[in-house]
Order: sequence, then structure tokens, then C-alpha cells
Amino acid sequence: MKIFYEKLPETLTKEEKLFCFNLLEDEIKERVINSIERKQIETLFSHMIAKRELAKILNCNIEEVIFTYNENSKPFIKGNDTLFFNISHSGDYVAIAVANSPVGVDIEKIREINKSVINRVCCESEQNFLKHSDDVSRDFIKLWTLKEAISKANGTGIVDGMKNYHFDISSGEAVSLCRKAEIKTIEEIEGYIISAVLPNPKKEKTREEIIRRSITKKFRKEIWNNFVGAVKDYQLINEGDKIAVCISGGKDSMLLALCIKELIVHSQIPFEAKYMVMDPGYNEENRNKIIENANILGLDIHIFNSPIFDYVAKQDGSPCYLCAKMRRGYLYKQAKELGCNKIALGHHFDDVIETTMLNILYGSEIKTMMPKLKSTNYEGMELIRPLYMVKEDDIIHWSKYNELEFIRCACRFTEEYEKLGLEDVNQSHKREEVKKLIKDLKKNNPYVDMSIFKSVHNVNLSNIVGFRDKDGGKLYKFTENYDEKIIF
Repeated sequence: MKIFYEKLPETLTKEEKLFCFNLLEDEIKERVINSIERKQIETLFSHMIAKRELAKILNCNIEEVIFTYNENSKPFIKGNDTLFFNISHSGDYVAIAVANSPVGVDIEKIREINKSVINRVCCESEQNFLKHSDDVSRDFIKLWTLKEAISKANGTGIVDGMKNYHFDISSGEAVSLCRKAEIKTIEEIEGYIISAVLPNPKKEKTREEIIRRSITKKFRKEIWNNFVGAVKDYQLINEGDKIAVCISGGKDSMLLALCIKELIVHSQIPFEAKYMVMDPGYNEENRNKIIENANILGLDIHIFNSPIFDYVAKQDGSPCYLCAKMRRGYLYKQAKELGCNKIALGHHFDDVIETTMLNILYGSEIKTMMPKLKSTNYEGMELIRPLYMVKEDDIIHWSKYNELEFIRCACRFTEEYEKLGLEDVNQSHKREEVKKLIKDLKKNNPYVDMSIFKSVHNVNLSNIVGFRDKDGGKLYKFTENYDEKIIF
């Protein structure tokens, strides 16, 4: 990639104008005729300079360099598909970039910039950089020229498309969408900055890249925004955290693992993650399916075994509660051995509202599933639920969109029931009853699920007959302090 730049003349003689005009293609001539004087000079001179430099490279006469234009008026060299160029002019200078693949160039004068413009074109990390810059105007214009150059090279919209391109100012590296792009910047030529960007040729994305990208693009509103929203609103992840992402093999935990992996790339808060799979006694088919999906999604999983299924099988009564309790203990223990201080589980929005209704209808208490909990048995350990605000239907849609197949239920007892032909065994479970109840209620009120969710964020204790301040704590009745103001 080469950059050429030259100072624009204040005026052109009649002969110079005619020479430059005759070099133009018919579609550009009409534009020049209808332009004001200064614009005429910019267009005439910049095209002449571009053709002059291209003629040198092609070893031909300047008159032999003919431009063609696409639907966006982007110029190409007629009859040549191996040499590309781009033109930019601003104020006193014209700049041309030439390369062997689509290239973009921009030249801008260093000037004071309105804050609203910065917010419009810069991502959060770039805005933070500019806040601490010793020369905001210079650094922003450098960013602007880089972003406009890459937008030109990729054929995307200027300004509105700029926020999609992230740059590491200190190294000049494009850190998103155009990684390892070749970048050249010429700084402060009489108060101007020139930047040229040569993106890597687009290569076919792997299936992992397509699936990961779908989270932040196709399902940005439904999944990514709600995932990030929960992490921020409930302060689930802190600087220096080492999180054990617990993968059961189902759609929820696999999506959680991908979201955490993506967040590590984009987050301003540095943290680490381990992807942990506990095998409580899966059959070979389920275990292999988990490994297969982990490979598809690019997850480096750590598998460890536990005897939970064998132990629970020998116990009387419903195995579900005991199984869940034992799982939690094994996960905490293994996470701690891996040096983690948190475990992340894949419970989602629907799990939260179903648990709330289960406690009301069958547990005789108003209690919900919390977005994070401190472990009572493992000091310094916490449990977090980053999918707390993500709805199950959206997770199902995401998995179907990407043609992913996850294990549905690896429970040994469910398998036994299904072998006996009892395919609807789960419908006898209280959770399935509540799921159906909420589904029925939504037929008349489509927002009933959100109302249940918000209700546990908006408890009015002045209208509660009795409450506890912690699990197993003392039950306070409203009559005890009926004539006094309760201070919490």
C-alpha cells in the first residue's frame, strides 16, 4: 500500500483546468460543471493527481488511465482488477492510497470536535481513551480518519458505520471487524492527518465464528443485550474474577459459555473463565455429544467425573432435589481447585419466574431465584446467573437458527421413564405445571411473565404480613412493629 499526497492549489489557470477536465470521465464532468469554484478545483486536481500516480505505477500515459464507477460512485481502473485506489481531499490537501486490494484513505484537518460527534462514532473503549488524552482533537481526528478509511475500503456507510470499527489507538491496530488490517498514518502535515487502511481480504467464516457472531448480531437485542444487562445491573463480574462456567450440555449452559467467551473479548473489565463439565454418570452418547458441541463452539472444556447418579439412584423419593444439591457441591469444589472464585450457571428468565411461582403456589412463601449468591460452604466462592434476563424462547430460537442439537435431559431417571413409554413424565413435575400456567396466562396478558419478574424487584414491605430477612431467619410479623417505623 502506498500513500501520495499533495497540496491543493488556490486556483488553476484556464489551461490547467482544461487539461484536468479532459482527463475526467463523462459522469464526473457533469458533476464538476455544476459545482462551485473550490469544489471544481478539488475534483479536477485530485483526479489528475490520482491518474498521474497510477500512470507511473502502470507505466503508461496519464490519458490511458480511465476510471469506471460502481453504484456508490466508487472509482476503479478500467480493465485492471489487480490495482485499487481511493481518493480523499479536505481543505488544503488531496491524498491518494494505492494497493493490490480494496483500500480506503481519508485526510482531515485537526480541529475541535463536538462531544456528540465523539459519542456517535466512538465505542466505549475509544471514548474512555479520549477522556484521558492530552490532545483530544488530534487523537479523535486520527480515529476519525482510520474509521472513515476502513468504511471506504469496505464500502460501508460513513459516520453511521464508523462505530462498528474499533481501533486500539496506542498500537494503531484495528481490534474488531478488520483485525490485523494494514494501517498507515501520516500525522500533522501542516495540521492535517492522513490515514489509509487495507483490510484483510474477507475469508470464509468458520461455523464457530458464525454462531458466536449470531449472538451479538442476529440475537443482539434478545440475548446479548439482556446478558450484558444482567452482568451490569446485578454486578455479576468484577475485575480479576476467575469464573468457572458450568456446562451441563444443554442449550442454556452452552449459550452461557459462548456469551462469557464473547464478553472476555469486548469487556473493559479484565477477567478469566474456565469451561467446566461435570459428568455425574452420563451415558456414552450424551458425553460424546457434549464434547462434539464444545468442539463446534470452540470451547476448551475441562471434564471431571462424579458419582451423583449412582448415589441418587439408591435413595428413596424424588431424586431431583438431592441431585441438584450434590451437583452444586461438586461444582464449587472443582471450581475452587481450578483457582476460580465464582461459578456461573445457565439459569434463565423463565427459570426465575417459574421458581417465583413455585414458591408461592407450592412453597407458601414469596421467594425467587437470585442473580448471585455467596456460598455458605465454600468460603470466598459465589454463584452467578448471567442469563437471568434472557428468555428461554430466544435461546431455543438461537439454537434452531444455528442448527445446533444439545442434550435435552441427561437424567438417568428420565431415560428410564421414556424407555417405559412415559414420554410426558415431566408434565407431572410441579415446574412443568407452572410453566403451562404462565403460558396460559400469557394468552390474555402477553406481559404477565415480565410482571412476575419485575414483582420481585419491587417488593413493598409495608404491605407484607410477614417476612424473613434471610433464609431460615426469624419470621417478622407486621403486628410486631405496627405502631413503629421499621428501619432496614
